[in-house]
Amino acid sequence: ATIQVKAPSTPSVLMSMAGLYEKTGNKELCRAYLEHAYQVDPAASGLVEAMTRNGVAISDVVGAPGKAAPLVPAPK
Repeated sequence: ATIQVKAPSTPSVLMSMAGLYEKTGNKELCRAYLEHAYQVDPAASGLVEAMTRNGVAISDVVGAPGKAAPLVPAPK
């Protein structure tokens, strides 16, 4: 469920969006925002904890060399 849009590039905004999707039970979008936040700033405060809580492994985000940051969907 990803489409190409310009996503925010501030980890705190990305993590806030992930938190909203986590609370509404939309795991797919939550994970997409967390992955994008990790690509922007892997040292963002609370990010690793949020990733762990939502089943996002760092190895999945880093993956193969040159892996592009995941795209996040536009709000409906």
